[in-house]
Amino acid sequence: MLLNVVKGPTSFKTLKSVNGILYPTYQAACLALGLLEGDNHWSDTLTDARISSNASKLRELFAIILVFCNVSNPSELWDKFQDHLMEDYVRDFQRHYPDADINAHLENFSNRALLALQDVLLSIGGNTLPHYGLPSPQAIDGIVENLNREYIEHTNFDPVELQHWINQNEPRLNSEQNQIYRLLTDSVNTKAGVHIAYLGSAIFFRLKISASP
Repeated sequence: MLLNVVKGPTSFKTLKSVNGILYPTYQAACLALGLLEGDNHWSDTLTDARISSNASKLRELFAIILVFCNVSNPSELWDKFQDHLMEDYVRDFQRHYPDADINAHLENFSNRALLALQDVLLSIGGNTLPHYGLPSPQAIDGIVENLNREYIEHTNFDPVELQHWINQNEPRLNSEQNQIYRLLTDSVNTKAGVHIAYLGSAIFFRLKISASP
């Protein structure tokens, strides 16, 4: 296509140069010359769809566009709509952990959205994300996912408030419970700091349950 437009090309670099700008690919040069439609149409389509569609439906539409619509820059399209494509995972996380820092888990949300998108791509086109120039997601083991959730729950606390709670409840333990509590907490390196406090609260919780009628 470029050979039909660029007059007297002297090298492959010349073919990728438009108005003095050297583009990284021939496709990019074609876009600059207006020889390709570009992705504006698909961007507009996704923009309209996100108004009335949830993240799951938007991922399905994104996959259909990738498979059947000859997108020139899938990575750019992903970057533009990534927040909307992973919105359901963010919302679910906020519901379970309202006090957690969302920004610390954005990579995980993005990876989950990529995994879901790849599932749709495989079902309708038979190809994985790298085939379309998108990053390959990391597989999430069900056990690992549960452990991640437990880790968040175990680390999402106010250490000052937690220590106050322990100080209030420690005198309520009977002699046998107190002996167990001391044995377990003393066995942990005191340099663990705030993790000792969490361990203490967890032991309290379990002792209270075991003592319940």
